[in-house]
Amino acid sequence: MYLYGASGHAKVIAETLKENGIEIEGVYDDNTSLQSFCDYPFFGVLKTTFPDQTFIISIGDNRCRKDIASRLTVNWGKAVSKYAHISDSVMIGNGTVVMKGVSINADVRIGSHISTLRQAQ
Repeated sequence: MYLYGASGHAKVIAETLKENGIEIEGVYDDNTSLQSFCDYPFFGVLKTTFPDQTFIISIGDNRCRKDIASRLTVNWGKAVSKYAHISDSVMIGNGTVVMKGVSINADVRIGSHISTLRQAQ
């Protein structure tokens, strides 16, 4: 799995992938001032598309995620925390992230490239 975006949101997604045993192959980010991201291979700006690689857009801004998703031709993965409570009848779209503590009830349909989080109390 590759991440597109090297920010705090990416750290949460990386943790979710790690808890599920999914290896992060590398991270891309358009911010040319970045040189690394945690201990993951960092490749900088994504200059080409990789239709055989699986990505998650690890950027918290919804509009930015939508823009990136519309211009890349890649396989989109999912990250679903094993600490989320999800009904068996839930459908989750590609590119979506379900984080710790989230509860999703019966027959919910979640689209593509959505990041779900539990509201702080």
